[in-house]
Amino acid sequence: MLLMMIKKLKFRIWLIVLTLALFGTAEAYANIVVRAAVVNTTSSKRKIPFKSYLPKEIKPENVVDMGDLQIAYDPKEGCYFVYKDYEL
Repeated sequence: MLLMMIKKLKFRIWLIVLTLALFGTAEAYANIVVRAAVVNTTSSKRKIPFKSYLPKEIKPENVVDMGDLQIAYDPKEGCYFVYKDYEL
């Protein structure tokens, strides 16, 4: 049952890709939301680093709202990431 659902999903994805390739689009949009839980496992106050890589296609000008996160480029990975040190 699960295998059949995966095959149907793959077929639908390829159908969408083929449709876009044949008819073309000026631009494509997607919403990406980064959600994370940062936890301090000790009873003392300390800084906890948070870092999350973005898809390789995402550039800083594509980001609509970063909240209190900062953005930087990692040349080793070849993509941007958002980061912040949280004091907990």
